[in-house]
Amino acid sequence: MSVVIDELLAPSADGTDELAGLVDPERIGAAGHSLGGMTTLGLVANTCYHDPRVDAGVVLAGRQVPFPGGDFWARIRTPLLLVHGDADTSVRYADGRAAFEEAPPPKHLLTILGGDHSEPYQGSPALPQVRVVTTATLDFFDHHLRGAADGLDRLAPDANVRGVSRLDSEA
Repeated sequence: MSVVIDELLAPSADGTDELAGLVDPERIGAAGHSLGGMTTLGLVANTCYHDPRVDAGVVLAGRQVPFPGGDFWARIRTPLLLVHGDADTSVRYADGRAAFEEAPPPKHLLTILGGDHSEPYQGSPALPQVRVVTTATLDFFDHHLRGAADGLDRLAPDANVRGVSRLDSEA
């Protein structure tokens, strides 16, 4: 992932590429689903692959997996939003919850009630679960990447939707 960040930042460094200036090196977020979520968790929270340029991470239906030579949460304090369906049979909800419990603050766990491994992230935007995941992710990144003072104020009401989702947070 760090190589991808390097490649995205390179055009801005020389200023001549048509992509120059499109990626702000001071405001980088990472997000991933399933194996991509596990990779994102390694990038933002494991000493083996941690990239300090990443200012916030969103992990969708992921869990901690061992990375050779690395440790999770050792002096790493990247803001984290974990999103997990409590009916996920591919990556157990308990694994996502364990990552939340072990992570240092600031951290959030958005539980999608009855959510499986894919639909809350890839389903129709008309679905309440998909709307909650999208809105909560934007609120989180608005606060941590754009500096929007009201981002976290919006997160709690947007993420706590009766019958759809529940948010646990620790600042």
